Amino acid sequence: MSTDLTKALRERIIQLDFRPGSPLNEKKLAAEFKVSRTPIREALIRLSQENLVTLSPHSVARVADVNLQDFQELIQCRLVLERGVARLATINATQSDIQELERLEKTSLDLKPDNPAAFVRHDSKLHQVIRRAAANSFMDRYLENIQNHFTRIQYLIGHRPDNTKMHQELLQVIKALKERDQETLVDLCVDHVQRFVAVVRNHFKIY
Repeated sequence: MSTDLTKALRERIIQLDFRPGSPLNEKKLAAEFKVSRTPIREALIRLSQENLVTLSPHSVARVADVNLQDFQELIQCRLVLERGVARLATINATQSDIQELERLEKTSLDLKPDNPAAFVRHDSKLHQVIRRAAANSFMDRYLENIQNHFTRIQYLIGHRPDNTKMHQELLQVIKALKERDQETLVDLCVDHVQRFVAVVRNHFKIY
């Protein structure tokens, strides 16, 4: 239950159901999820370790602000992990992983411009498949945590990439995995991150 509760709260924070800076009332959350305050507290502590929740000395929980001052460090960490995961994915990816990406590729052109949340979910699924294809639980967990911060920013700015570009990128990712082409997949993952970083910098006027 604790894991499910943490996951549910994490998703609501990332998807901005709980806005950055808003208070998280343990009593209200306990009533909503029909649990005692103890598992709520445990979930909030776990999320504070992921830097998605802040806890004051008086145990008042708030959704962490989107801190753009930390953005550069997140970029650096993500690029290091993306390179490692991409290399491992080309070694360890299974036919099932590739088939899952092929299913994503088939739906990428169906995404509607007026539904940015669908783009974010699609993008998150792509990253999830590549992470898991690497078959390294530590890198999966660490990179997922960092990607969650990027995903929250995606929701915040309503980012939706070009359908055609997404489709072409997926085809290239699938080809690189099938051919076990490490350098190409690394380049694709790094380019993907850097293009989003450029969008964020432009949106927030960070130069």
